[in-house]
Amino acid sequence: MPEGVRRASPHLPTRVRVLYSSGMKRIVVRELALAVSILALTLAAPAAADGAADREAPPEERLGSVDFPASCVPGVHAGFNRGVALLHDFWYDEAEPQFETILNADPSCSMAHWGIAMSLFHQIWDRPNEAVMARAWAQIQAAQAHPPRTSRERQYVAALSEFFRPDPRDYQARINAYAAAMGALYGRYPHDVDAGAFYALALLAAKSPDDTSVTQERKAMDVLRPLYLKYPDNPGVVHYTIHACDTPSLAPQGLAAANHYGEIAASGPHAVHMRTIS
Repeated sequence: MPEGVRRASPHLPTRVRVLYSSGMKRIVVRELALAVSILALTLAAPAAADGAADREAPPEERLGSVDFPASCVPGVHAGFNRGVALLHDFWYDEAEPQFETILNADPSCSMAHWGIAMSLFHQIWDRPNEAVMARAWAQIQAAQAHPPRTSRERQYVAALSEFFRPDPRDYQARINAYAAAMGALYGRYPHDVDAGAFYALALLAAKSPDDTSVTQERKAMDVLRPLYLKYPDNPGVVHYTIHACDTPSLAPQGLAAANHYGEIAASGPHAVHMRTIS
């Protein structure tokens, strides 16, 4: 792993949270340190074939349903969808090489640079250090040097540049700008479920440390609630609903997502540890 890039697993503390309790039913979300799980899944998965457009995944792999249009060669479409699903699961250590493999197969796929930069953007886990900021910005510059073919894709790149662009702004100003840009993207492309999901995640990430209200969580749920009804198997929609409802007043709204996430994304380490127990 390059210097300055912090691996995903240490950022999730070992803890058990009771989201909701009613009568004989207790809904529990478990977030365990993922190092062991990620290592086990990595060793169990078959190695990627040299030069393959997509990293090889077990045929039974379940990461949810993603269909993310990207102006890349058709042969990498499935791999790109897998990369976006990995981002939604916070499986960043696997998402980054997935997008790198796509870029090797199709150097003209500018959105693969966006995917690599997103793999370095652990929005609700930590704040990137200077080395990570520089690596991500280099990827965004590479995407901008050969802009994606569609305005939608270019807006994804532009939104991420709002966070990583070098300037004196502090973290809060950066994350607020990114959230606003993702909101504009989703407003322009309301049928883009992944734009909606990433926007909701940005709203959660934009909550300031001293904010004790649930304003940001409610804003995220306003985005996610209708998406969940229409796209119940999208891993971002389901996963981020659980995080948005990680507070007693909203917990009942997250029960369906908490029950469903491990079903649709059983191969994702994060989903494995966010199961519900009745």
